[in-house]
Amino acid sequence: MKITNDNLPWEIVVRPQLGSTWVTVRDLLASLHEQMRGTARVAEVDTCPFREAVLKTRDARDPRQQVRRLDFLLGRYWFAGLDFLGDADGNCWRLYVDVASIGISLNLPLAFRMS
Repeated sequence: MKITNDNLPWEIVVRPQLGSTWVTVRDLLASLHEQMRGTARVAEVDTCPFREAVLKTRDARDPRQQVRRLDFLLGRYWFAGLDFLGDADGNCWRLYVDVASIGISLNLPLAFRMS
């Protein structure tokens, strides 16, 4: 499962737990947490078209820390849902985020088989 967002210059890859062919909601949330909390690469920050906004988001959080991948969401940290985009493999989704809790609107089954 691949997840994209207009603010992210990379794809988030979600894999099923070892020994499973199904991606669960737990797999999704664990992958989002793990991949978004990491430090951004210098090249990701330097080539970002809205670099200054990313740096302002980091500064609001803690100017002494490095830019985290989460900073690319510009303060929109609430999960607002997924939308199926499809691709050659049929497993690409768009991530929606918001500044306030609007509830979870997951548009996917609780688990689906990876092709």
